[in-house]
Amino acid sequence: MKERFGIKFLFDMRGFWADEKRDAGSWNLKNPIFSRVYKYYKKREMQYLNNADYIISLTEAGKKEMLKWNSYNKKVPIQVIPCCADMSVFSLTSKQDKLEGRKLLSLDKNSLVISYLGSVGAWYMLDEMLEMFRYIKMSYPTAVFLFITHSRPELILSRLSYHSLNPNDIKIVEAKRTEVPKFIKASDINISFIKAAYSKISSSPTKLAEVLAMGIPVICNAGVGDVDDIVTKANAGIIMKDFNKEDYENAVKCIPDLLNADASSIRNNICDLFSLEYGVTLYSETYQKVLGPS
Repeated sequence: MKERFGIKFLFDMRGFWADEKRDAGSWNLKNPIFSRVYKYYKKREMQYLNNADYIISLTEAGKKEMLKWNSYNKKVPIQVIPCCADMSVFSLTSKQDKLEGRKLLSLDKNSLVISYLGSVGAWYMLDEMLEMFRYIKMSYPTAVFLFITHSRPELILSRLSYHSLNPNDIKIVEAKRTEVPKFIKASDINISFIKAAYSKISSSPTKLAEVLAMGIPVICNAGVGDVDDIVTKANAGIIMKDFNKEDYENAVKCIPDLLNADASSIRNNICDLFSLEYGVTLYSETYQKVLGPS
């Protein structure tokens, strides 16, 4: 359409898709078919980057990487717009919210509740999260790990014995979108470990935006999009650099500080970046730049 009629072309790439397929192992490049498929889509990606009038990247890290590519046309501007959260739905957590969430889930009001939101497996590091919880249990014997997921419970339960964990310490629930905030608000800390691969520098986890919008501190890992910078600058949690004994123990030592973190400060520190309204504004400004004055 652009080549034939001069229609403006905005490339909203949403991440390094072909590289994600490769890094996840879905496309094994040793297989000649997948190797060909990968090369085909990387060629398409190069064409989109060269011919776009504007490019949308989910992360600053992704933008910085694209600026190094020979396939990137330096004349094409890039706007970073991360995945956003509806701040009215994922509202600030109050003490009452926490108590109501725990009552709803039949959780002890005095227990340390660690939560995880989303699918398990694939990119999401279940074993490392369970190992983190094992270390937490050493210092907080009554701690509970709350999984809010549509993944099969067996995927989680089958790994407990490997980490010397008891099924009674795990709570697994499914949730509709309207139920997610109620359940997450029952937790004290949220954990999210995602495999750090080359393609993941372009990823913006929506779950991070939603959890921080509720003022809940996080334990995340490095190497995923802008997560390091966002969590650090917002004073919203801790970043795991590695997954060894020392790092797990250091994370546990930080838990008292996380429990004392000010929920409203966490929310305020990320509101401008992750709010749906801000995302809409950035998109509107980008389209105006592409299309020109109306």
